[in-house]
Amino acid sequence: MMRFTCLLFAALILGIVTSCQPNTSGRPDKNTIASEANTENEVFKNIMVVHDEVMPKMADLNRVKRNLKDWLTSNDNHPELERVSSAIQSIETAEAGMMDWMRGISEHRPETLREAGKSHEEIITVLDEELAAIEKVRDDMLSSLTTGRQLLDQLTENDSPNQ
Repeated sequence: MMRFTCLLFAALILGIVTSCQPNTSGRPDKNTIASEANTENEVFKNIMVVHDEVMPKMADLNRVKRNLKDWLTSNDNHPELERVSSAIQSIETAEAGMMDWMRGISEHRPETLREAGKSHEEIITVLDEELAAIEKVRDDMLSSLTTGRQLLDQLTENDSPNQ
């Protein structure tokens, strides 16, 4: 019985000593995992802020594109045909960029990447790439929208009967 008590006591001491040792398994502890997940989620929220800023502009892009196409149909022999066609193409490229980005983002959510076994560093790399991608989509959308609106203003100003 004494031997069993000594073994139990030794096991208890060994358990206490090993639990006080730093984590050398190479795997992060629960606090680190929670902290990393919070960081990843914050980066993802920043990505979605950019998306949410420009997503409502899709309707504006569509409206400007439709107006440019209408103008193009009514003015088939005008010196600005190439500029109008280019503006329409730019808008369509920006719209496609947003749609492509939205189709792929669900695969790049932090929880999806974690479930796929990605490390924190890998997740942050993917999220940084997604941030750069949505910023490019934003820039393309805003640029093509501004160009399209300015062109429409010029065309309608030049076509007005007051000149």
